[in-house]
Amino acid sequence: YSNEVSATLTPSTPSISATPGNAQVTLKWSAVTGATSYNVYQGTTTGGESATPISTVTAPTVTTTITGLTNGTKYFFKLAAVNAGGTSALSSEVSTTPVAPPSAPPASVSATAGNAKVTLTWTAATGATSYNVYQGTTAGGESPTAVKTGVTGTSVSITGLTNGTPYFFKLAAVNAGGVSSLSNEASATPVAPLTTAPVITLGTVAGTSVTLNWSAVTGATSYNVYQGTTAGGESSSPAKTSITGTSTTITGLSSGRTYYFKMGAVNAGGVSPLSNEVNTTLTPAAPSLSATPGNALVTLKWSAVTGATSYNVYQGTTAGGESSTPVSTVTAPTITTTITGLTNGTKYFFKLAAVNAGGIGALSTEVSATPVVLPGAP
Repeated sequence: YSNEVSATLTPSTPSISATPGNAQVTLKWSAVTGATSYNVYQGTTTGGESATPISTVTAPTVTTTITGLTNGTKYFFKLAAVNAGGTSALSSEVSTTPVAPPSAPPASVSATAGNAKVTLTWTAATGATSYNVYQGTTAGGESPTAVKTGVTGTSVSITGLTNGTPYFFKLAAVNAGGVSSLSNEASATPVAPLTTAPVITLGTVAGTSVTLNWSAVTGATSYNVYQGTTAGGESSSPAKTSITGTSTTITGLSSGRTYYFKMGAVNAGGVSPLSNEVNTTLTPAAPSLSATPGNALVTLKWSAVTGATSYNVYQGTTAGGESSTPVSTVTAPTITTTITGLTNGTKYFFKLAAVNAGGIGALSTEVSATPVVLPGAP
């Protein structure tokens, strides 16, 4: 046998990542089997790392922080593992830009109470990538440990709170460089929804409007109206909100339809159980009417009206002189009738009203016609 020789192979190449901070960059990499140390190479242009390492880290440590950097300058890094056999190939290049912490906290922080929660809103801070929320139960007593971190946007709800307990909050803006100073303090006291429902009554019904009246509920700051077209079928989304006082008018309804209403009392905690239900059927809209003369008769035709159960015909012999008592009532869905026994040569005037359970609707526009003996008639 020959003499024995040995050799130590150079280590494999590590994988590296970079995280920016305030005037610094933290590098982390994968541990390399057999490595005794790691060389860090730095530059300010891609591929421009110096040939001499700026730092050597003894294994098994796999992280280091490069300090004294300039915020706003982009830095490039590569890493090599080292052992007795030599230095590995360089890692892939990584780059990042150190950044200063936000110079100011978020402004105009406000707190709005809810049911076992508080919603915070604020004005965005320049340079912030997220926000921390600090909470306490006494003024100035916020914990130094944030109750919520990584908040993006300019609003957040803090839940799981105790109704009736005052809570105090401050915020800080956060970015890769660190955490800003704290914001102004905001406070709110969560509160449970009211347990008493208002009692609602139906007020004036006029045209396509309905007035609702109700009893005031102690502790209510406003009221919601819920509306539907079937009994118990009110929408879960209120038809009208932020109502103060004890009366409101719902407008823009459809003639001839039946509407059902309930109400809820509102406070910071939410909406109370809903009230009793009331309903009303709106009178139908006015139909469009036309008149065609015949021999001692006039034939009337009109447009069908939604919700109408019948139609009243009013007749006179002067413009606007129709009697208050209908000369004929026609059951829906029929939309024509012939008025007979008239005098040829006399001009007749007509109006029409649709009728339903809500009552008699508005009168149509007046029409007129003059019966006449038709040519060729005996």
